Amino acid sequence: MKLNIFITFFVLASMCLFGQKNTVLKKVTLEVTNINSFDTKLYVGIYASEKDFKKKINAIDSAILVPKNKSIAITMKVPKGGYYAAAGFQDLNGNGKLDTGVFGIPVEPVCVSDYNHKPKSPPTFKKSEFHVVNDTTIVMPLMSGKKEIEKIEKEL
Repeated sequence: MKLNIFITFFVLASMCLFGQKNTVLKKVTLEVTNINSFDTKLYVGIYASEKDFKKKINAIDSAILVPKNKSIAITMKVPKGGYYAAAGFQDLNGNGKLDTGVFGIPVEPVCVSDYNHKPKSPPTFKKSEFHVVNDTTIVMPLMSGKKEIEKIEKEL
């Protein structure tokens, strides 16, 4: 009997010590601004690698929502501090994917984190990354068309 109690205690103590990782999730609030359509879905995600960011796969966290205002704050979680990049698009025609035109240029509004480069080339993880140490807020203006992009670049 004492042996059974000891074994049970040992198993439970081991599960408590080694079975649970002490991961503290960090909050990342993505503030998407410059929204002009209020009846279509907005897709956003946070990525932890260049490969995933480029292909928009394996998001650390993601959301699909319909905005009701010119800006929206979406709180997401990442498992630890580190470098991440976020991207999103507004699906104007409701087909569930980002539509592109000639040369792969998006024809629907898009947003990326830490957008501090000229949009002459697609955003990369490196150009769009942000560092998470504590809870963080990232402003991501939704852009569509050359004039909107130029206006937002002047504000940066």
